Amino acid sequence: MLATVAGWSSGSPILNMAWSTLRKLGTVAAVLITGTIVLLLATMPMRSPGHLLNGTRVVLQSGAYGTSYSPPRPLLDRLLAHLPAAWLTRLHYTLCSGPSGAVRGAAGDIFCFWLDFSSPNAESQKIGYAIADESGFESPMVFNGHYGPYEPGGFARNHSGLIRGAGLFPRRGNSFSLRLYQQDVSGKRVLVAQFPVKNSGLRRTPACQAQPLPISQQTNGLGLTAWLQERRVGPSQEAENATRQIGTNALPTLLKMVIEANSPDQEALLGLARRQSELAFDFYDADEDHNLAPLGFFVLGPTGKGAVTALTNLVTDPNPIVRRTAIACLGSIGPAAQDAVPALIPAITDFLQPQVQATAKFALGAIHAQAAIAVPAMTRMP
Repeated sequence: MLATVAGWSSGSPILNMAWSTLRKLGTVAAVLITGTIVLLLATMPMRSPGHLLNGTRVVLQSGAYGTSYSPPRPLLDRLLAHLPAAWLTRLHYTLCSGPSGAVRGAAGDIFCFWLDFSSPNAESQKIGYAIADESGFESPMVFNGHYGPYEPGGFARNHSGLIRGAGLFPRRGNSFSLRLYQQDVSGKRVLVAQFPVKNSGLRRTPACQAQPLPISQQTNGLGLTAWLQERRVGPSQEAENATRQIGTNALPTLLKMVIEANSPDQEALLGLARRQSELAFDFYDADEDHNLAPLGFFVLGPTGKGAVTALTNLVTDPNPIVRRTAIACLGSIGPAAQDAVPALIPAITDFLQPQVQATAKFALGAIHAQAAIAVPAMTRMP
């Protein structure tokens, strides 16, 4: 008995081993607890949430730039994805899920924003979207990427998510803001959320370089759409001056507008939206770009000469809408587009596409050049 007690004395190997084991277990427990805290912090949104007018909380879950899109995968999602579905059900955890795929060729690289709403009816909310540069100048968001719902996932229930894709972004600084607006009962436009976004487009695309603030205080490319929309409503000297100050920097954006096209899914959604008037849908429609592009070239006039070659190549595009838009842009440039006249001659005999044919006649008249080939072609018309 005395030997047994002596074996557990303070200097015995058995007691030292026990204490060593306990210390190791304590260290492991501390590491596990610390790791869990770090994991939870890593999976929490780092951006301050916004709140819609009805109290719905909204968080920018992810904002990625590239030629493809896929649902965001928080660290906790990636770890729990290995658990059986039954376990996830008991934990009341839903994995983030949604569509994925490649961006349409005409759109190129885009920003894809994944917004998490704390209510199940995010799609029914009337929300306006805008992008603002570091100086605070903003433009309505142009949806030329994926547009639709997704499942944000997480422990919370009754959440819903919206995906918004945009190919136009500021070229001035290394960050910008995604802004969400709503109208209150008095019709006033209210900023309900603002999320900072790293301008990955400048780092991922070598041709894009940060630019200084122009004298006109307009963003390069970003403000163009807003000014053209204002000019389309009616005469606006301010809008025309702003567009001319953007100058040749506007040409890539205008050319991008020319080649935009709605996907079959977008056409189906737009058709449904046009057949009813109860709900207001904020869908991107390429037809808007096709109307704004010729207006932009009209305002720029001879400054748009740098785009003549690219537009001439689009005169034979397989898509008749793109052909018609490119021809209209050449006519809007005027005499400075005279090099395009030979390519326009065949278009005036495109009897299968009356709108293309009529636009080509207008363009030749507006360019008013190379009469030796243009006049005979026009006089041969029935």
